[in-house]
Amino acid sequence: MRKRTLSIFVIAGLVMLLLASFLSVSASPTAQSCGPSVQHTVARGQTVFRIAIAYGTTVGSIVRANILVNPNLIYPGQVLVIPCPSGSVGGGSGSGSGTPVPTSVPVTNVNTGDSVTVTGGNAVNSGGGAINCTNLRATSPTDGLAHGVNVFFWNPAPGATGYRLNILNLDGGGYLAASWDVGQTFTNVTADASAGAIGDGFRFSWYVEALVNGRVVCRSQSVTVFRAPAPTAVPVVPTAAP
Repeated sequence: MRKRTLSIFVIAGLVMLLLASFLSVSASPTAQSCGPSVQHTVARGQTVFRIAIAYGTTVGSIVRANILVNPNLIYPGQVLVIPCPSGSVGGGSGSGSGTPVPTSVPVTNVNTGDSVTVTGGNAVNSGGGAINCTNLRATSPTDGLAHGVNVFFWNPAPGATGYRLNILNLDGGGYLAASWDVGQTFTNVTADASAGAIGDGFRFSWYVEALVNGRVVCRSQSVTVFRAPAPTAVPVVPTAAP
């Protein structure tokens, strides 16, 4: 009788251990954080969509960071960089839709020559007109460039007589790939970001300068983005002559 009771206790203990082990395996994993230095090794059966959910980021952010031509084609053992969506901090989430996101990065006052005096966030030209650089911000696109025409937006610097959009090619060493001058009343410009216009590569950055009579007074923060791959040409199959 004593041996039988002991066996029952042993069996009950084993069942409890197995149950605890099962619960620990099936429990939801601890929430993971995205970030510029975060990497993930793809396991069998995983998709970019599920990985994005696990890290609180977006499919678009992962696709651009890893230059995935087809996000449906990933394989076990592949190492992916897991960035956060634009405008969020590690562990945060976002839509990844390219919606303008406010930034706390201060503008840089560039020109302190004779014709322009900069004090704090304000600049005063020689004619006495005040230029407020406080809210000059690059706002869109912040989540990637199309391989072709893009529309760039920024917050204005009231009093500026014009703006200049600059794009740098980071994969090419950070050289100035292209610039576009914009009139005073406009806070956006349509620009070509194809390889023919700004060079080959995937990583680029862009920023906006506020101008006073052609001279740079202040500049926005720089926005680093990945450019989408060039569209694949669809071969034309000639039709047989009747």
